[in-house]
Amino acid sequence: MRKHYERARMAGIGAALLLSALGARATESPASALIPDFVRMQYAGQAGLLSAGPGYSWWHRQVELSASYGYVPVWVADRRVHVFSERNSFSFGSLNLPRHFALEPALAGVAANITLGNQYQLFLPKAQRDYYWPDALYFWFFTGAKLDYLPRHATGFRGIGTQVEVGTINQYLKSYRENRDVDLGDILSLSLSAQLYL
Repeated sequence: MRKHYERARMAGIGAALLLSALGARATESPASALIPDFVRMQYAGQAGLLSAGPGYSWWHRQVELSASYGYVPVWVADRRVHVFSERNSFSFGSLNLPRHFALEPALAGVAANITLGNQYQLFLPKAQRDYYWPDALYFWFFTGAKLDYLPRHATGFRGIGTQVEVGTINQYLKSYRENRDVDLGDILSLSLSAQLYL
């Protein structure tokens, strides 16, 4: 009985994170609030081997918020892992480049990730198990850079972007702080992503 309760609770938390991306636009009309500004696909970055989902932006894309679903196959983590993420990022500025390119040399953010497995723990256990945690809530802190291509007369979309990030999760930061044998390189990981601006 307790297992079913924990499962329902984790599913509820995941749904709340996904809906928060849409709720952030509650001040707009109901129809326009649901239309995303971009669709994002990401490789790695603690959000699954591959993840994808809609996103929203404000202030000329300086602030972005997105929700995604990620998947890790058995051959990667010895088990299937489903990851639901809510991601927030802030850009410190953009540089206009020739031929409709724009570079954002510095951005930072945090993502809340929930992975659904069989044990349904609310937070990560103290003992590290694998790269992908099968049943916990954890936070991904990252910094990176983004390059956008924004043509003036695009049809069907406003532009495309590519992004590279380096980051870590809260449990790895704790291990780094408490264990001298853990190096900075041990806790950092890389992610690559692409965005299609609608």
